[in-house]
Amino acid sequence: ARAHHYRLTEVYRDEGVSGKLEADDRIGLEEALTSVIHNGSDGLVVTSLDRLARTLEVQEATLQTVWEAGGHVFTLDGEVIAADPEQPMRTAIRKILGVMSELEAATIRLRLKRGRERKAENGGYAGGSPPYGYRGLNGELVPVLEEQEVIASIAAMANGVLTSRSFN
Repeated sequence: ARAHHYRLTEVYRDEGVSGKLEADDRIGLEEALTSVIHNGSDGLVVTSLDRLARTLEVQEATLQTVWEAGGHVFTLDGEVIAADPEQPMRTAIRKILGVMSELEAATIRLRLKRGRERKAENGGYAGGSPPYGYRGLNGELVPVLEEQEVIASIAAMANGVLTSRSFN
């Protein structure tokens, strides 16, 4: 962008939000597109297209939105050029790379899922929010003494052993 004499005016982020989601579900991307469409921004600068979107559908819809508003999209590799009937290979390669990015994300998800399943089958802690009374430590569930005492008290009350007066 700097090489084309553009100035960075705002930074928008979607940290912790899936790049598979549509712009409507990504506040940072939605704000960036609004800036291009309505607020006179000249375009977007992203590290790479797979950081812009993790699915080809979202990537192409986002690019089209920017281009229709007269904006530009830049990655670290340079400007992403809109479809050109004289250069169909350029568009094809961009889309192929988008599909490969989508495949990579799906493959990573599948590997992680299978790894968690194997760990759970072997009796290990497979991630996610630990149940009350435990915390995750080095891939294992470790009891939290104070919470275990609360669980024991609740179980005792449920069995009629304790009353709520026992806590005073």
